[in-house]
Amino acid sequence: MTLGIIKALEAHVATLKEQLAAAEGKASEEANALREHNATLKAEIESLKAELGIRNSELVAANDRAGAEAVKTVQAIRAFENLADRLEELIAARRPCGTGSWADAEGAA
Repeated sequence: MTLGIIKALEAHVATLKEQLAAAEGKASEEANALREHNATLKAEIESLKAELGIRNSELVAANDRAGAEAVKTVQAIRAFENLADRLEELIAARRPCGTGSWADAEGAA
């Protein structure tokens, strides 16, 4: 009877060893797959970082251009304001004296 129990235990130990070996193989495969996936993700992250750097540079350049354009716009507005002021001065200088209109001044001439 003891011999039968020993043989049954040995058979069970052998089965457990087989199951352990299979589980270790599966765990190793899964670990390798996770390492590969991790490497892929790291590569994607680096690619996205590079793309983000490019986009950031493009945005900085666009912002610089927009700032320069804003400065030019302000300068143009000031130039037109100065031109309008000068034209008003010229008109005032050529306007006939008194309360008469341009038509009255032309008719008197």
